[in-house]
Amino acid sequence: MHKRILAAITILYVGSVIAAIGVLAYVNRRSAIESFGEQQDALVKFATANVELGVTTGRIDVVETFLADLASNPVFAGAAVYDADKDGIMQVPTGFELSAAQEEAIFETGHLTTASYAYQIAELQDEGEVLGYFLLATSFETLNVRARRALVATAVVGLALLLPVTVLIAWLLAWMEKKLQTREMRLREVNAENETMLNNLDQGIFTFGTDGVVHPQHSKRARDLFAMSDSRTPSLHCVLEADAETFGAFMQWVSMMSESRFLKDWSRFETLNPVPEITRVVNGEKQIVVMDYRPIVEDDELQRIMVLGRDITAEREAQKALADATREQQAGMERVLALVHNDKMTNDTLQREAWKVLEVLDLVVAGDTQEIDWAQLYRDLHTIKGNAGSAGYGSLAAIADELEDIVIAVRDTHSKDPRDAARGLCAALREELHKIAKLRDRLFTDRQNVMSIDPNEYHRLLDDVTLETAARPVDFRQRLIALNAQPFSSYCRKYQRIIEMYRSQRGKNIADLHVETPDQRVDRTLMTALDTCIVHLMRNAVDHGIESDEERQAKGKGRGTICIAVEVSDCFTRIIVADDGAGIDPDVIATAAVARGVITSTAAMSLSREQRLQLVLQHGFSTKERVTDISGRGVGLDAVKTAIDALEGEIVLDSHVGRGLTTTLTVPVKEPSLTAGNGNTENTRWHA
Repeated sequence: MHKRILAAITILYVGSVIAAIGVLAYVNRRSAIESFGEQQDALVKFATANVELGVTTGRIDVVETFLADLASNPVFAGAAVYDADKDGIMQVPTGFELSAAQEEAIFETGHLTTASYAYQIAELQDEGEVLGYFLLATSFETLNVRARRALVATAVVGLALLLPVTVLIAWLLAWMEKKLQTREMRLREVNAENETMLNNLDQGIFTFGTDGVVHPQHSKRARDLFAMSDSRTPSLHCVLEADAETFGAFMQWVSMMSESRFLKDWSRFETLNPVPEITRVVNGEKQIVVMDYRPIVEDDELQRIMVLGRDITAEREAQKALADATREQQAGMERVLALVHNDKMTNDTLQREAWKVLEVLDLVVAGDTQEIDWAQLYRDLHTIKGNAGSAGYGSLAAIADELEDIVIAVRDTHSKDPRDAARGLCAALREELHKIAKLRDRLFTDRQNVMSIDPNEYHRLLDDVTLETAARPVDFRQRLIALNAQPFSSYCRKYQRIIEMYRSQRGKNIADLHVETPDQRVDRTLMTALDTCIVHLMRNAVDHGIESDEERQAKGKGRGTICIAVEVSDCFTRIIVADDGAGIDPDVIATAAVARGVITSTAAMSLSREQRLQLVLQHGFSTKERVTDISGRGVGLDAVKTAIDALEGEIVLDSHVGRGLTTTLTVPVKEPSLTAGNGNTENTRWHA
């Protein structure tokens, strides 16, 4: 390749020199012609003056002598003298003749040029009178001789200069060829060394320009990681395996990083890269390649970008396995703590409700949704999420939270995609319930029918029965039923955990739950019925009611507080939950209800303050824009109202904007059943 280039350079140089010689010879010839023309004009004037002098004086002999002398001039070819009538008088030499046509042309134009001669004619005058004409012919032979001499001289000088210069150039070209060959050999060695080094690396390396063009040289590992080949360099778009939108964003990032202010702080702005890794499917298996981008800079300008790719599939799988194991270990600890901290009735009720909802969800997955009560399904899922979260079953609560979104999507779209997602979540829910049940059986196999009761009351009742000092059977029955009652504070430990969980997850500064009636004894069966309602109220209080720390500080408030109390009488049981949060603005509730189509604006204007507050109990009503795992879908208070209605009770809201909300649940007392506590008194062992 280099030899062909050097040969072309040599030929171009020699051709240029020869052309220069030719141009110089042509210029010399033109100079000779111009010089000859000047000589001719001077000769004509000189000869005309002499001939004119001889004619005017009548000395023809002088004219003949002059013409004879003129013939000795190298450029002289012939001459002729004519009278005023243009008739010939004499000619020199005697053999010099002109045809009639030539004479006519000369007399008409004053001059004539042929291949060998140049003719010029001039008037012979005497005091303005034309006496005759003088014609002089000059030969081109002298001119041609001079031109040939000039050409030969120019060629000789040119060749004399060309030969040493050509030899010098040939030597320089040979020296350059040798240097180029040496350099090329070294470059091949360096490239071979670089390729060997690149191929021994575990990383896939390639480079691309700021215009997005991939450089053909790349490491052997890059062929596997980025589907490159030696025969064809793929486009950057194909290498990154990105869609058009992502690739466009990537090229914008490259353009941004080309600016000096971003280039100087590459490591900081590299995190903005929209393609930090790619996921490919190779032979049916997923492969994850993470990429590190390094700038190649010359003269403070970004020339190219080097990409170092690394297969982290095994690493990600190990991380996922470790995370799954850690998550399962944490979930296992959660299950143990939840089973220990909650009584058997709470655990059994939670599982029973979850299995019941799972049956409905199986219908959703199967697409048999005609008979599904969507509102009830929302309430049940929300209840399970709340009860599971407050009881400490975090995994169960998280699955229920995801299922709420999926159920909404299925209801609104009736498409297959949400059902596919629901199928996986139902399987996860079923697996979680099996794990809880299996762990429960391992931990409490010998205590599955144990009921905790107050030991003092148990022994007093036992003494009365033994000594037959018990009162009437009705009183005895009441005392027996009272054994199922527990101090209110024992139930509230579960609600305290809701506050603790929210404090750890959201960072709100909320004080521990304040139980105003800790020693008041409450029937276990009744508390089981009200437990879901209280859980929803507690979750709404911590998430909706208590403001953020910044808001409370701006209002001059301290830590958020939530209080709970119980009132028990022969006719009713009343639960009061109060917080010192933002409260509920009835006007805001009414406006939101109108916006959601719950009521018309005309109907909203006719409602009292209390009636406007009651609107929050409607299904799906919520003023909160952001849905969290705590609340936000407007299902909680609806579930509370549904449960209280089932117990034939009532719910009353008392709100003071900026000072808090108090919710009172009142349910009538009904004659309890001895078997209401755990569903079966047969083989029940009483544990004092």
